[in-house]
Amino acid sequence: MDEQHGSGMSSRNAYVGAVAAGWVTTALVLVGVALAIWQLTYVLLLVFAGVLLAVVLRHAAELLRRMVPIPMTLALLLTLVIGVGFFVLFVTGIGSRVAEQLGTLRETLPKAIESLEAFLASNEWGSFLLDRFRERSDQSDWNIFGTITGTVSTLFGVFANLLIVLSVAAFLAVNPALYRRGLLLLLPAARQERAARFLDVVGRGLWRWSAGQLLAMAVVAAMMTAGLWLIEVPQPLALGLIAGVANFIPYLGPYIGGAPAVLVAFSDNPVSAIWVALLTVIVQNVEGNLITPNIQQRATSLPPALIIVTVVAFGVLFGLLGVLLATPILFVIFTAIRMFYVEDRLGHRVEPDEAER
Repeated sequence: MDEQHGSGMSSRNAYVGAVAAGWVTTALVLVGVALAIWQLTYVLLLVFAGVLLAVVLRHAAELLRRMVPIPMTLALLLTLVIGVGFFVLFVTGIGSRVAEQLGTLRETLPKAIESLEAFLASNEWGSFLLDRFRERSDQSDWNIFGTITGTVSTLFGVFANLLIVLSVAAFLAVNPALYRRGLLLLLPAARQERAARFLDVVGRGLWRWSAGQLLAMAVVAAMMTAGLWLIEVPQPLALGLIAGVANFIPYLGPYIGGAPAVLVAFSDNPVSAIWVALLTVIVQNVEGNLITPNIQQRATSLPPALIIVTVVAFGVLFGLLGVLLATPILFVIFTAIRMFYVEDRLGHRVEPDEAER
């Protein structure tokens, strides 16, 4: 009897030990995978940028096919030709003036910053703010744009990263079904239909968000350029272009893009800086109340506060590339949580977004 009891205890202990070892092994594997993903974060961000570009190219080509019944490969090629053509027209049209103004702006901005520092130093409250800022800068080198861990600081690094993005985009855009089918085969058969639905929703949402952001960037660049020209601020084309490009970053981008214009205007005339600041607020309110709401409602439906927090967090963790891709990545995560957890796991019914229709 004692021998049987001892044998049962030994078997139970062996079972508990095996389960514990299995949990430890699983935990170690998960930690290893997490560390590998963290080390490869920059590469994964480049791949995601390629996926985003592929979505834009594919949907743009599909729009072209609705107008002209041609094969998809030819439609993609024509889309690229049209895109390159617009770029060449821009460069040959006003590109030289923009390049000249950007060169002048590169020399003007440091002087504008010096003028602002001199103005702050001449006031008691300004000196206080300036001292606090300098102390903060000495204590920490934190910078929302300063933590890029890749090789983008060199021309070769930029070219290599761009080549990765373009290569991923080209292969995905030409034959997305191949990669979609391979991804779905990694899932159980019962989950493949839902996962395919998720990919469709994400694809349409990313396309509409990208198209909307490009439209918003063009509107902001045009309005800022016209306004700066009327106020007679130097380098209006370059400053307007900077404001438009910065608008790719939702909510925070407009103010980041408007800061150089305010600095340049301040170095020329402090009164002009007030007008430029007012212009920036007006332009961003027009864009924010007329264009961005439609983008969010029809493409992402993301809470503004969550977007701001994500942009700042991605900037601290991953640098400039993280800032640029924060919103589309958040949309993918947000959609996955809503579909697979809120709807499938918790059973809550969520009204379909415009991107799902």
